[in-house]
Amino acid sequence: MENIISRIKFRIIAAEKVYGIGSSVILMIFLSPFFIVFIISIFLQLSSTRPVVISIIMENQLVMRSLTSMFLIAGGFLGLRLVLQIKKQKKELLMFWFYLALSIGLLIIGMEKVRWGQQFFISEVPSGLSNINHQAETVIHSLQFWRKHLELLPMIFGFAGLFGVWISNRRHLSKISSPYILWPWFVIITIISGIDLFSDFYEILPILNDLVDDLEEVMEIMVSISGFLFIWLNSRRFRLGYKEIV
Repeated sequence: MENIISRIKFRIIAAEKVYGIGSSVILMIFLSPFFIVFIISIFLQLSSTRPVVISIIMENQLVMRSLTSMFLIAGGFLGLRLVLQIKKQKKELLMFWFYLALSIGLLIIGMEKVRWGQQFFISEVPSGLSNINHQAETVIHSLQFWRKHLELLPMIFGFAGLFGVWISNRRHLSKISSPYILWPWFVIITIISGIDLFSDFYEILPILNDLVDDLEEVMEIMVSISGFLFIWLNSRRFRLGYKEIV
């Protein structure tokens, strides 16, 4: 345990040089997912605060939806900027195509969260789409064949992020790897989404089932924030010349 703590501490300190940001910011990024889930979980258990928290994190709540899409779209555009920098400097094709695909993916998911402008520009959903859409929205992720197991998507994202951390010391893949300081985000997303998916097929403790159901939307915003942080941190590392892999 002492060796693990020492290793984590070393990585956090080294990240200051790698990304060119202060230790307080590094520590905040590293610890934030623990505080987010812990505080929200506590407030969900208190009868006095639960209605307020539920009203904030429920799926169609404008603030949660807007924040999620904001981080996703910002990450997408920041990623496209990084793609242009990679192309300008004639870097590896793997970097170019990886960040291009990731950026486009973030933009598409971000637009899904704001219903492709439906809530701003479209008053009625075309009948052909509303007939097959679980929530009568102009989005793909609410189509009936997707709707039952949407928690699979954040779980895959979490696994992909953890795989990215694992390859960070592989020289040929390190430039598309996940920043080490993001592993708490990926671990929490993977575990909670995994439990949520498991509960679709097998019965679990009611209190745990209710909690993961309540945290479903929280996992979505954590995916959006960690996706943005992934692009932002790797953009900084790119500009600093990949001094060291963390």
